[in-house]
Amino acid sequence: MRRRAGAWIGALVLVLAPGWAAGASLHGRASTVLQWWERAYDGRDITPLSQYLSFVASDLWQGQDLSIRGYGQLTKDLTGGDPWRGKVFYLYADWNDLWGGSLDLAAGRQFVQNAAGSAVMDGADVHLRVAGPVAVRLFGGGDVQYVNEYNSGDALGGFSVYLDGLDHTFAEVALFTKYDKYDLARLMAGASVSQDLWDWGRAYGDLQYDYLGDTVSETLLGLRLFPRAGWIFTGEYFESLPVFDSTSIYSVFATERYKEGRLKASYDVVPNVRLYAEVIRAWYGEGDRAFEGEVGTRMFDVYGARIDFSLNRRRGYGGELDGFRLVAGRDFWNDHLFIEGGAEYQVFQRQEDRDDDSTSAYWGYVEYRWTRTLATSVRLENLVDGGGENHLEGLLRVDWDF
Repeated sequence: MRRRAGAWIGALVLVLAPGWAAGASLHGRASTVLQWWERAYDGRDITPLSQYLSFVASDLWQGQDLSIRGYGQLTKDLTGGDPWRGKVFYLYADWNDLWGGSLDLAAGRQFVQNAAGSAVMDGADVHLRVAGPVAVRLFGGGDVQYVNEYNSGDALGGFSVYLDGLDHTFAEVALFTKYDKYDLARLMAGASVSQDLWDWGRAYGDLQYDYLGDTVSETLLGLRLFPRAGWIFTGEYFESLPVFDSTSIYSVFATERYKEGRLKASYDVVPNVRLYAEVIRAWYGEGDRAFEGEVGTRMFDVYGARIDFSLNRRRGYGGELDGFRLVAGRDFWNDHLFIEGGAEYQVFQRQEDRDDDSTSAYWGYVEYRWTRTLATSVRLENLVDGGGENHLEGLLRVDWDF
């Protein structure tokens, strides 16, 4: 994987170098992050130090919509003996409005997604507008798996036909395939559609079909309504069956289909105060069911503060749970200083154990903005588990925007 990422970096540098002479612009963020926590299963202290870099280089060629985008990480556990490790999350050239404005091209390491599947790949993604709003998309390349070594036979590809540029309508039909060491591991078909219902609503839906498993693997049907100013109602039905690569050992295990119905309503009492409520009915395999509910409020700029409060309840499969969450924050000193505090508390009863247990979490967050481009933040959190033991976690972060 390192060799393949290095090849992409070298190729993009060659493309980027002439652009600097033409007056390219560069924007991004560099973040240094120090974390510490206690690992649950052995009690060992973990203290990773990480350096993140994200950037966008644009205006590379006059008259061309060409940019290069990248995001990567270097990290090392200061309490262990492991060396520095690096990851390139994405690094690609994005070239739009080619061939008379009908072609978009992205090449490099990137996240790709269509109605049939998604992945991170080293490859190319092409969008071609063929007639009116109708466009086709083709992508393909090497399958990037951060947990495994990069193999030349690990590949993926996708194809879709979709509607582009319509203000109130979207539709896509797609195929997605993966290969594991040249063996066909996944072949999926999918469709996605959404339609605005004048000014008072939107209907949408997604469907995925697993060809190798010969089954519908995912279904989503939704309706969102805006009957009056400040009101939003949402109803959704979701159904999912896990899909594993055919070359994975997990593909031989039986899986159960999950179904979920969801209703949500929100009301803006005033522009900066929102009330909301949500109920979820879940169906598991073998007839098991569960009910979840949540009510809460979100308030913005209430005497300069932001407040988020919610109550939640769960009954049915897996046990019972009741809890709350409170988060409040405020800017000070002409927005140079931001302070936030939060708390969560949950009382639960497992299905196989009728005794009540509780967990809680308390945290504080402070961010100081030295300039428009430089900020330092600290976050401390104490987790109290069901046995009453405390687990302290912390984060120190320095962000520099350029």
